[in-house]
Amino acid sequence: MTLDAWVSFAILWFLLGLPVGPNAIVTMTTSARDGLRAGLLTATGITLAGALHGTFALTGVGALLSAVPDALTILKWLGGAYLALIGIRLWRRGGRPVDPPSGSTPRIRSHVARGMLVSLSNPQAILTYLAVFPIVINANAPLAPQLMVLFPTALGIVFANYTMYALFGAQVAHLLSSARRRCWFDRGAGGLMVGSAVALTISGRS
Repeated sequence: MTLDAWVSFAILWFLLGLPVGPNAIVTMTTSARDGLRAGLLTATGITLAGALHGTFALTGVGALLSAVPDALTILKWLGGAYLALIGIRLWRRGGRPVDPPSGSTPRIRSHVARGMLVSLSNPQAILTYLAVFPIVINANAPLAPQLMVLFPTALGIVFANYTMYALFGAQVAHLLSSARRRCWFDRGAGGLMVGSAVALTISGRS
């Protein structure tokens, strides 16, 4: 793989990760309400989900989903339901103070798992890997060495993008000093998550 091809891929992948979607919302919300460490753990979960998305795409699962519209529709509805559930929980939390930070393993797993599940709730992410990777892969060169460069690059950029969102959320935290502000923040984030759920379930319809 040439340096130009790698740079082009890195730039494209970075830009694809910038729009604010469910992953960004849950990372910012977690960081703002539970601390930067929790936000970074959420970003880690999203990155692990990215590894699964990429693996599914490269092993043919993504092609299967794109070839069987009903399967993709079912997964989208399930993912939308999960996002809506998170949004409703955020709305109902409505400004209540969070529990004191805990360094326990269950707490760590909770943040990582949430990041993974939110990211995995969008099966169309698999199709993104299917669409972008072929653009830069050289069909005349061995595939494995190219994937050994592209795959870690993609995951590194995913983590970097959501680390930025976690840092932004941590900066917002000092604005949530009152119950009223926390209430508006939680309900705003909850509304965005429900909106993302609706957008996911109706996407791709004619």
